[in-house]
Amino acid sequence: MYAFWHCFGIHAGEKPDEIIDRKRREIDATGWTLWSFSGKRPQTVELWTSEIHSPQQSPVLALCSKSRNAVDPKGAPAYAREFKNVEQQSWQSIPESIKVPHPFGSKAIASAFRVSKVLHATEITIPSQFEWLCVGDNAWRTDGVPTRGEYLLRPGKGTTLRPVCAILELQEPFIVEIRK
Repeated sequence: MYAFWHCFGIHAGEKPDEIIDRKRREIDATGWTLWSFSGKRPQTVELWTSEIHSPQQSPVLALCSKSRNAVDPKGAPAYAREFKNVEQQSWQSIPESIKVPHPFGSKAIASAFRVSKVLHATEITIPSQFEWLCVGDNAWRTDGVPTRGEYLLRPGKGTTLRPVCAILELQEPFIVEIRK
């Protein structure tokens, strides 16, 4: 099993429970949704994807942290209107039933998980220890996962994770780019 660690809290004025409820409604309406986070370089997404696909591990999850100290990102959110696979050139319209508010700031593009299901942390058993992939040196580490950002995890003799609020089940291509 591979999973992404995703820092999660209040976002665009919505509380975590409100976000989770909205995302479940979007999945009910469309069969999938997008869950935004800060933009990642294509090389990072390609590295993550190559790790996930060698060999393919199923399911691929995103573990959303349960943080009492999370603050709403700075900047006014704008709605993402289009998405694309990092390896493709053409953009597709985000369905009207999916809302992706994101504080783009001066950046035109951000990243998003493509989500097929939102689970409560009690609905699935996750391993107690993980290793995390350090993109800078392309090495799996066993020390604590950094407190900010997204990181690819795999089960191993590593760190014990902080509490999880929700678990996202991802579908290919797992991570896409979004723009307003």
